[in-house]
Amino acid sequence: ALCFSRGYFKQLNWLIYDQLHSYYLQLSSPDDLVVIAIDEKSLDQLGSWPWPRSLHAQLVNDINAAQPKSIVFDILFASNSQPNEDRALAEAIKKSGKVVLPLHFEKYHQNGQLLEVLPYPSLTESAAKLGHVHIECEDDGVCRSAYLKEGLGNAYWPHLSLATVEYEQGNGTRLLGERAPNETPSLRQLSRDYRVLFPLFSSTETIPTFSFSDVLNKQVDNTIFKGKTIFVGATATGLGDAIPTSSGLTPGIYVQAALYQAFKSSLLLTEVKSWQATLLLSTTVFILLFAFSFLSPRYFLLASTLAVIGTFLVSALMISQYRYWIPPATLLLCIGIFYPLWSWMRLEIALKFLKQTLHQMERETQLALPLISAYSLHATQSKQQTYSPSIFSGEDTVGKTIE
Repeated sequence: ALCFSRGYFKQLNWLIYDQLHSYYLQLSSPDDLVVIAIDEKSLDQLGSWPWPRSLHAQLVNDINAAQPKSIVFDILFASNSQPNEDRALAEAIKKSGKVVLPLHFEKYHQNGQLLEVLPYPSLTESAAKLGHVHIECEDDGVCRSAYLKEGLGNAYWPHLSLATVEYEQGNGTRLLGERAPNETPSLRQLSRDYRVLFPLFSSTETIPTFSFSDVLNKQVDNTIFKGKTIFVGATATGLGDAIPTSSGLTPGIYVQAALYQAFKSSLLLTEVKSWQATLLLSTTVFILLFAFSFLSPRYFLLASTLAVIGTFLVSALMISQYRYWIPPATLLLCIGIFYPLWSWMRLEIALKFLKQTLHQMERETQLALPLISAYSLHATQSKQQTYSPSIFSGEDTVGKTIE
């Protein structure tokens, strides 16, 4: 429990989590989600990045004609461009009324003040919803979690995935995740709340994906977009929007789409709080080890093996059925370490008992030796006194007979 509270074995816990995730949590191919990719083909046909915003406006107009459920951009339109370009995109977004745009937080300079970087004002006013796009990476450098709410001072900005769900289903969406502790709000500090772990798609190839240029050039039947959620973002390697996940470097647009799909499918996980996990593991370890200490070595080994298997099964059950993640590494290591320690202690006790027994036998032998010697001497003398007269009397008898 102390190891868990201080954060030891984190990498082992994440290794176990990734294995369980691959079996129980991977997202299946969605039937109501489409990705429009800014890929190498689009860059070759439409030119180097960034593109004129009129191209994004044209894309919005073409998709909107098919009556999609929503259009989600994973592209930051923070600065202004040409006035006519900004105007064209703002008008297309406003006309659609279904566009969700991203925002992010950044430091003004090193160790400086945090800033909320919103889309260009005309785009912000036209968007149906805004959401932050931050994905949280763990200590091992792999990104597995996100905060559904973030903001300066107060966590009021929803994640892009949550903003999309709220637009599609209403603002009454029930939030899950690990709650943040109550702290004094500060505009210099990023407040975060509702931390969740999210699964990924088994493969990005299972997600319907179309090239940006193909959609723009009418090479894709836009009726395919009807009633679906459309994610627009970069997949080209040169644009640098890749996130390290348990599946390797994954384009950010697929991670955002996975988080959205997991939210809709109720597959987001909540990691139990540190104090809760510490209390649970301490109690479990104490009960198991106390019970095991009464077993014989054979049954102790069997019980330890079953406890390790049971720990994996319980972790899998909590993930697959109850959507909770309880890091099991501490419990597994306690069970694994206690068996050789317990065997060593039993061996030490047995050796100590044998030494005491041998020492007691030696002392008893030393005390008995004088008595044995005295008894032997006394027995010898008694024997000599008993048989000597019979010899002499025998000689006399023999002499008399001869005469």
